[in-house]
Amino acid sequence: MRKGLQSHLNIANHKGRGDKRHDVQIGELALFFSYETCMAFSHPDVGLVVSENCWGTTTGRHLNEIDGGRIAQRVSRGGFEQRLTRLLQEYNLIPREE
Repeated sequence: MRKGLQSHLNIANHKGRGDKRHDVQIGELALFFSYETCMAFSHPDVGLVVSENCWGTTTGRHLNEIDGGRIAQRVSRGGFEQRLTRLLQEYNLIPREE
């Protein structure tokens, strides 16, 4: 990891029933993971974006912890991935596809 990046990167593991939720903070961008899958993200430019539950009860519990159970506001998995990809590309965290 580059020197200096550590001051902008924070990884939080949520202890509890299973230890499968992890949050990663990179500057103003927060990424929320269940197991190894990004299931939600938050950034001041877009607010909180949460994927629909395509998985199971543990991930469903993680989603509820993040958005308070606002299921109607969750986006389709495809839409979620498009929005996350756009944001990561905009901030040069992943390469743009050509």
